[in-house]
Amino acid sequence: MTDSPQQTGSICVGFRKASIGGSANALPFESDCYEPDWSLHYGSMSNPNQTTHASLEKWVDEMTALRNPEPVERCGPRLKRNFLGLILCGLSLAGASSFANAQNAPTSSPPPAVARPTPAIAVYRWGAANKSGGAAANEAYAQWLNQPVVWAEDFTPTERWDGIEGGNWQLGEWSKWKKAVPGRRLILSVVILPGGWDRGGPKGKDGKSVPVSHAAGARGEYNEHFKILANNLIKYGLEDSILRLAWEFNGGWYTSRASDDVKGFIGYWQQIVTTMRAVPGAEKL
Repeated sequence: MTDSPQQTGSICVGFRKASIGGSANALPFESDCYEPDWSLHYGSMSNPNQTTHASLEKWVDEMTALRNPEPVERCGPRLKRNFLGLILCGLSLAGASSFANAQNAPTSSPPPAVARPTPAIAVYRWGAANKSGGAAANEAYAQWLNQPVVWAEDFTPTERWDGIEGGNWQLGEWSKWKKAVPGRRLILSVVILPGGWDRGGPKGKDGKSVPVSHAAGARGEYNEHFKILANNLIKYGLEDSILRLAWEFNGGWYTSRASDDVKGFIGYWQQIVTTMRAVPGAEKL
């Protein structure tokens, strides 16, 4: 494609497909240049004197020969003179207009740069319960990757309600880790039905061996546990954590699997989200 007529520093004269010397609808001077074979660049706006009468006359001869096999009969001297007058007039007007526009154009500063967030990197290097994992392992990985900020992931225990509610042994460690470097963030995977795969009930004092189900969660029977979790996250400064509720629920290998009670799972999920975000300070969860 040829340069557009508006391109700074050049003059573009082009033909449409109407023949030269025809009706009033076939004027040769057009303001657009969509066809490469019919475009011309002679001289520049910054130095109009580069555009000479001889160069324009030569161009008219070339264009006429291309458009008409008999240029003498179709494009005589009078038409050529008139045509050159049109071009020279157009060039002078274009140069004057460009100069006037340049003089009158308001000065404006470039638009401010839009700050784009840096993509986050997160890694699971075993949890706080693992002696070779947790915050120390995350920091070591960030140093190895030469990244100042790498988000961390951990998992709540799967067997007990009090483990799901969040304890100091886990949240305390991640609290110190987060406060040490701005921009850090915890991704916490949360079990929603504690206990074994058969859903026979959690271990521990709270609800021991009492069967669990999505249907009971959808009725709000487990809301108190998630209210405690929300308060603990706020207490430890982890109120902006990303929660993975019932991770891999579309599989069949966890107690939180949804395949056998989709409606109950949806209702339970909604109960958890509503309960936790109703706690003051937990709106970012």
